[in-house]
Amino acid sequence: VTLGEERRKLKLQPPASIIEGDSSAPGTVLESGTRLIVNCGSGALILEGGLQLEGRKRLSASEFLRGTNIPVGTILGAW
Repeated sequence: VTLGEERRKLKLQPPASIIEGDSSAPGTVLESGTRLIVNCGSGALILEGGLQLEGRKRLSASEFLRGTNIPVGTILGAW
């Protein structure tokens, strides 16, 4: 994920569930509030488990998103 000018690895921990996605590119953030929803090639992932930025401790998705801004429309990609 790119935050500001810096690219950092983001680790994802379960649980996650699948819902219907939209026509945006795979990796596009669709929601970033108490949970992170990311569009995939077919469907979208709701990430409610742990999220961990490289060099930081693992937090629940809601805790992580309170302190880290990942705007809707951001495209998460392969490292």
